[in-house]
Amino acid sequence: MNARILSLLAIVCLAPVRAVAQQPSPQQDDPFAWLEDVEGQRSMEWVHAKNAATLAALTQSPLYQSFYDRIKQVLDSKDKIAFPEIIGTSLYNFWQDAEHERGIWRRTSWSSYATATPTWETVIDLDSLSKAEGVTWSWGGADCFEPASRRCLIGLSRGGSDAHETREFDLTTKTFVTGGFKLPEAKARTAWVDDSTVFVGTDFGPGTMTTSGYPRVVKLWKRGTPLAAATTLFEAPADHVGAFSENVDAGDHRYLRIIDGINFYESAQYLYDRGTVVKIDVPKDGTSIWCAISWSSTCAIRGRWAARRGRRGHWSRRRSLTFSPASAICNS
Repeated sequence: MNARILSLLAIVCLAPVRAVAQQPSPQQDDPFAWLEDVEGQRSMEWVHAKNAATLAALTQSPLYQSFYDRIKQVLDSKDKIAFPEIIGTSLYNFWQDAEHERGIWRRTSWSSYATATPTWETVIDLDSLSKAEGVTWSWGGADCFEPASRRCLIGLSRGGSDAHETREFDLTTKTFVTGGFKLPEAKARTAWVDDSTVFVGTDFGPGTMTTSGYPRVVKLWKRGTPLAAATTLFEAPADHVGAFSENVDAGDHRYLRIIDGINFYESAQYLYDRGTVVKIDVPKDGTSIWCAISWSSTCAIRGRWAARRGRRGHWSRRRSLTFSPASAICNS
């Protein structure tokens, strides 16, 4: 496992944390405002210096090495539960141990997974890929197009950064798709629309990212066309957290959702249908979970919600959990 991560974990075990949140008044100048440039040279030098000082102090503890060794033993253990993800007819799992420091993305059958010693097939070996490309890649996840479950959009992060490179991958050939969808390193967000079209939010240039550093523009990108030719579907204000997209395959229909993250507690939600973006009548302070089973929505409500149903309004109580068919929400 990564030694830096292990060191940080050991530090968490050793040192009590005392956090003091200080909010300067509007009249006060913030002496650390320059840290808003999170990837700037001055900011990174400050971070590295603080990390070095912290490690130097905490590694003096006689308990440090024992905590470090124990944590490494746990993380490298082959007895960990291999949590699966269902993709098509196979079960997939991302795995790291002493032999696979960067990790492997692997798959097995249902019947094999049910045994005490499943037989795993490696699909992507990040250690081998990192060595071949001279980049320390970290796993950024996979979004596979359903129901075919053959093509996936793979996220690859340099050393665990929030920003990642996106590449299209073929699960049958176990290779990256030549001429397929590919995005340069950015805090990008993608979602399948169909097997030849994706939603994409990335750094398209000046003015296309929020002040939080996430995409504020969602575009429709067709296979075989340059990213510059993608058409704009939605734009969030620059001071929002970001604009994000996702899809749910319900068998007979694919539902495509765009989320305008207003802040960390509120969002506006939209559906994309036949070229039109339609706002969904759900409260901005509700947390919605969209399910493929009978295509339904569960929404956790913080405040009071008047959901329109015909001529009458239906009120949901504050701090309640509601359930509704998607048709009722989409047509309200």
